[in-house]
Amino acid sequence: MTRQQIRTVITETMKKKNISDRDLSRKSDVSVQAIQRFLAARDEVSTPVIMRLLKALEIDTR
Repeated sequence: MTRQQIRTVITETMKKKNISDRDLSRKSDVSVQAIQRFLAARDEVSTPVIMRLLKALEIDTR
């Protein structure tokens, strides 16, 4: 899965579950700014950070 596909999955899941950037930040322990920059494709984050975001949204990573 590419980073853009990951961004899309995260964004769609956030909308579906009605989770804000701030909510995701609290659940994943990733700053709101880092989440916003990543989702806007203005910055990259590490693989462990992506995994924390996916886990916080209960997205299966298998």
